Amino acid sequence: MKPSSVILKFLFSILVLLVAAPHLYAQLPGVTYGEPGVQSWGIQVIPTTDGGFMVGGGKTKTSKNAYWVVKFSNKGVVQWDSVYTDTAGCFLWAIEPTLDNGALLAGYTGVQFGGQETALMFKIDSVGRVVKRLVGHHALGVHAHWFGQRTDSGYYWCGHTTDERSSAVLVLQRLDKNFNTLWDSSYSFDGFDHAHCGALTQDGGTVQLGHTSYKGTHYCAVRTDSNGAVVWSRMYISDTTAEEEPYGIYATKEGGFACFGSSFTDANRAWLLVLDSAGEAVINEHFSANTSGYSGIQTSDGGYLLCGTSETNPPDLYAVKTDAEGTVQWERTYGSPSGAEGGYAAFQHGDQYALVGEVDYTQTYTQLWTVFVDTAGDTTGYAGPQGAASVKPPGIAADFAIYPNPAKSGGTLTVIAASQLKDVELINAVGQRVYSQQANARRCTVNLKSASLAPGTYLIRATTSEGVRSAVISIQ
Repeated sequence: MKPSSVILKFLFSILVLLVAAPHLYAQLPGVTYGEPGVQSWGIQVIPTTDGGFMVGGGKTKTSKNAYWVVKFSNKGVVQWDSVYTDTAGCFLWAIEPTLDNGALLAGYTGVQFGGQETALMFKIDSVGRVVKRLVGHHALGVHAHWFGQRTDSGYYWCGHTTDERSSAVLVLQRLDKNFNTLWDSSYSFDGFDHAHCGALTQDGGTVQLGHTSYKGTHYCAVRTDSNGAVVWSRMYISDTTAEEEPYGIYATKEGGFACFGSSFTDANRAWLLVLDSAGEAVINEHFSANTSGYSGIQTSDGGYLLCGTSETNPPDLYAVKTDAEGTVQWERTYGSPSGAEGGYAAFQHGDQYALVGEVDYTQTYTQLWTVFVDTAGDTTGYAGPQGAASVKPPGIAADFAIYPNPAKSGGTLTVIAASQLKDVELINAVGQRVYSQQANARRCTVNLKSASLAPGTYLIRATTSEGVRSAVISIQ
């Protein structure tokens, strides 16, 4: 199930905005990206080695969810986006980096809590192509909430069973580098138990974080060694009457774990719980009323950044930054007076943080929203480090290449993809499709003269046999 819906607009990269979103909301900072009329959102983010970042999230089209990944450059500009689907629909919970600059995607396909869901995972390369598709089965249905790569090139994935007719359990599976199952384990707190996230430990094991319904709804965590044996297993309760759910965990440089979520008693409050390597709480901080936490990071100064949503009307993206002891340094909301926004993930590049979520300014569909802030929480443009050039597949200039760019309105435009093109379309600054053509090869030519396009900035979107690719172009 997708987290509570929210809203957005853009201010930072006018280029991306003009092309990706049909409306400009001057009061809303950051970058928005999505397809007009289609629900789009970001749920997790990972930095990339070229100084950019990938956002994992989803799209809903024709009533079915799909996984969606968007790659941003080191200047905060969209380089490509791709959709990953299943006939039954699918919802993405997590994105994690791979050792070869790609990403691992984890979620599920099927009807949520129907007891017949299947864990669905993908490994993709640095330009979004599918390297491996995996499914995980369980007699009681199963969701994958984390898919991580070991330093020996093997993998773990974790999640939980879903059939509400019986007690759900946490599940953990280890795979070798060829994705063969080495072992499969489950863990229980004698309640309806869910693992909502996971992380690698410094000794090659794992930690799973989620919630259990045993004696209420509270945090639970299981730390395992590399063979799946339990090192420790604990519940964390801030109030016996509270409903408490985490969705993010971050392995700290001290060997412990920062847990991000919410606790609800008289009001919902974002909750930061930091554990040492033995599972003992060393920081236990609840923040302002009417806020919810989703995930976060340990920052380079040893403190913590939590990202979530304020429960205002309309809701806003919410973030709180603490020092290494959990003392609040700043607490902010980001949004616009008339739009609904929400946040789910964060990462750090140098002296800058990126907060990722969704926005629904039009109250008809949401879009991916990324807000860039400095270490004081003030909004700013993206200033990621200058890294190496984007990785390109052999044989062609890029996984999705368009040239020339800029192009002349009376000339032609060549489109090249790593897989077979099916159709190509151009979208103008107000979200209208102004040109489309069918294709059945890896290369096609667009006659801009016959398309009668006015000079300006456009989004070119191509459907290929491996998903959807898009890029910004300028026509002069």
